[in-house]
Amino acid sequence: MQIIDPGRKHITNAEISTHVTSLLAKYTSENRTASGPNFPIPESLTRVLKDVSSALSSQPSTTTSSSSSTPTSILVTTGKLGKELRGFAPKLLSSEICQIVNLRPKDRVELGVIVEELDERMRQDTQDRLLEIVRRGGEGGEVEGDGQGNVNGDVEMNREVNGVNGSEGGK
Repeated sequence: MQIIDPGRKHITNAEISTHVTSLLAKYTSENRTASGPNFPIPESLTRVLKDVSSALSSQPSTTTSSSSSTPTSILVTTGKLGKELRGFAPKLLSSEICQIVNLRPKDRVELGVIVEELDERMRQDTQDRLLEIVRRGGEGGEVEGDGQGNVNGDVEMNREVNGVNGSEGGK
């Protein structure tokens, strides 16, 4: 086996679920079972794939937001949510974004478990906006940020911290 790209990338539960489901479908369509004729799939692999698939498709998994969800719609929604959460960058690390997408925190306490030193990194109103984005699940609305990790009201706070007065017109 050759490693094509040695870089790390975080993947979400939805991406894993889609991949595992597609593998199961492929193996089934090719009739590659443990007793099948051509290159049989080990029974243990089939069992692991089914276990992972059932774990990621049962409640309260983030891949089961509605009964009409398809793997593609789940990935699109998850992608939109991740994109909106990146509006908080560099306040959120990519690993934190992935955990937020996977775990979907409902309150500040759950968010604080995911985001290290949350109260020092974000004001409470910013935390509430972040939780609202998670509640919406990436549907509608964009995060208003300045690309510097400042979201809405945080710009003024950062100006005060850096000693820049907003009335002077500087940033």
